[in-house]
Amino acid sequence: MKREYEQKDILMLFIANRTSANHKNWPIVIVELAKCLVACSFADRVFFSNSGTEANEAAIKFARKFQRFSHPDERQLATQFISFTNSFHGRTMGAVALTSKEHYRSPFEPVMPGVTFLEYGNIQAATELIQCGNTVAVFVEPIQGEGGIYSATKEFL
Repeated sequence: MKREYEQKDILMLFIANRTSANHKNWPIVIVELAKCLVACSFADRVFFSNSGTEANEAAIKFARKFQRFSHPDERQLATQFISFTNSFHGRTMGAVALTSKEHYRSPFEPVMPGVTFLEYGNIQAATELIQCGNTVAVFVEPIQGEGGIYSATKEFL
């Protein structure tokens, strides 16, 4: 039976994780945090990373690997990534490809292909592109901070 966790439990474990990096109980805290996150979500595993850009790189890889795993006999797998205007996903190569502003991408071109940028908050455009069947992942920031503060609506998320 899964233990019921509250948001305060997750927050306390997260804080313990971030503040006890050199503490001897750190591995125990990490395991407890992972259990807590699994109990509170759809997932059966947790991937910890050191930064947002590292998390995005992993998400790109997980999405592509999932396509291969889910459709082992197909030659043409879904390859399209969706990102949105005013996005910033990091400074690694995959994350730069998902970042909408040209001045972040152009110094590193050619970047990873297959990214389409849609207007942030445009539910209809996102739905139409996803329904085409070639989308492997959607990268969206619930709150954007690049060039201002933009919050997504609950409906859009």
